[in-house]
Amino acid sequence: MGFALFAKFELFHYLSTVSSSSIICVSYFIITCLAKLTLSEDCAFVNDCKCVFRNGSEIDLTSLGYHGEPRWKDVKPSLSTDNFTYSYNPCFKFSIGNGACENVEVCQTAKDGQHYNIGNRAMFSGNGQNGVTNVSYAGDDNKKTTVMLVCSPEDSVPRLNVTGEVTSRNYIMTMWSKCACADLCREGHLSAGSVLVILLMIGIALYLVLGIIHSSLTRGAHGWELIPHYEFWVDFPLLVRDGCVFVISGCKPETAYERI
Repeated sequence: MGFALFAKFELFHYLSTVSSSSIICVSYFIITCLAKLTLSEDCAFVNDCKCVFRNGSEIDLTSLGYHGEPRWKDVKPSLSTDNFTYSYNPCFKFSIGNGACENVEVCQTAKDGQHYNIGNRAMFSGNGQNGVTNVSYAGDDNKKTTVMLVCSPEDSVPRLNVTGEVTSRNYIMTMWSKCACADLCREGHLSAGSVLVILLMIGIALYLVLGIIHSSLTRGAHGWELIPHYEFWVDFPLLVRDGCVFVISGCKPETAYERI
């Protein structure tokens, strides 16, 4: 017991000698490390088309790829020192050329028409920070193509920029697309219109159920009279008709003389 009290006293004495600025620096360092550890988890690979983040959101490139052919074919790189052209198709493999680019997602073409496999095995990386996630493709002879997926909600049609061979056997491309944003192209993802329709149907159902219960318990209604605001809904078609006639007539009110 005495040893425990002595240890606590020594700890408190030590802490009292530490400056507040040192404690703040250490605390900031710990918080920064924890934040980096939390944000460092890459988007987990599901297949060549998609990856999933830790919170369950996902990036899905399924809608961007063509079947059997590259979406972008023979694109010239921005590097002036690169004399090749490049073909790329997200998600789905294609085959072109002399057999070297067989079932690939990225293909390099030389001026003499020779083709080279520079990507047929996908792997996702990056945590989506600053709206960027990477998908890398491993090809033949240790060649690697990295496509930076930039989240761009306004780009419903994807845009691609090919940088080219930045270092030996390493190639860089950049793609802007709304599908590079988490969940914007998720399979089964509901559009805003679908959500509104669902909410409207739920609202109508609640209106009818709660209204029928209220009419039954408070007014002892039976049959059609159980429907809430029954009189209004009976007259509703006539009100619509009168509104249409009013608009067609130029929004002129009917006078008593005209009725006579």
